[in-house]
Amino acid sequence: MPWTERDLEIYPRGCYLYQTYNEIDTSSRTVRRHGDDHFFSAGLFGSFDVWSVDLEAIIAETRRQHFCLDSFRLTGRYLWYNDIVGDPFSLMTGITLIKATTSALHDISSFHHGKLEGESFISIGKERTCWDDWLSRWWGCLGIGVGDHGNPWIRGQLAWEKNFQRNRHVRFFLNTLVGLGKHTLSVDSFDGYGPIRHRSVDIGIRFSKRTDFCGIFRLGYARRIYACNFPRGAHFLFFSYLFPFGL
Repeated sequence: MPWTERDLEIYPRGCYLYQTYNEIDTSSRTVRRHGDDHFFSAGLFGSFDVWSVDLEAIIAETRRQHFCLDSFRLTGRYLWYNDIVGDPFSLMTGITLIKATTSALHDISSFHHGKLEGESFISIGKERTCWDDWLSRWWGCLGIGVGDHGNPWIRGQLAWEKNFQRNRHVRFFLNTLVGLGKHTLSVDSFDGYGPIRHRSVDIGIRFSKRTDFCGIFRLGYARRIYACNFPRGAHFLFFSYLFPFGL
């Protein structure tokens, strides 16, 4: 999102993602292959003024990875414009660095273009406010990334959110991923998504509940509505918990 959290607050979080699918699209044919995947992550987020930093480690339990370390992620962001303080819109740019393991790179269920990856992105959004809180907001993000081998990818996100009674809100979102490679996916000799011409579109919904003393709870569901050289018809169920505290 093109907004930061409160200054000088640290947000530790734990996340769980369940992913399941029965088919993999390879352009020329559809391969019947069941995926029943679990991803666990622990992260830490904080912001000060216009800067914010996010750290995350991910563990995977899939057909390829058996409760293995999947990747580390480090993200830095800078907020150029902020509509909350009077700018016409919010605009943020950032860079994410990703260190993936060998097992994660060879895992069709885990998206990686290389063992070392980087993505730069820009995010823009606008809130509709009432007094000291927001009622609804929209935002979009466009990113381009590249791994240490293969071709780049383009990532896009669109979201609209509605706030209810200050501490509950719902998000509707669309995510898309486009790989700029030239090859089709091979299930038998998979070496990462770097050289592959993959496409995917996911839509979903997420509910959030903020409490005064117990932190922030989030629950969501997403469905893949289009795939090319990618797992097809995937369902996602995810849950996260954040417990902010001030410095």
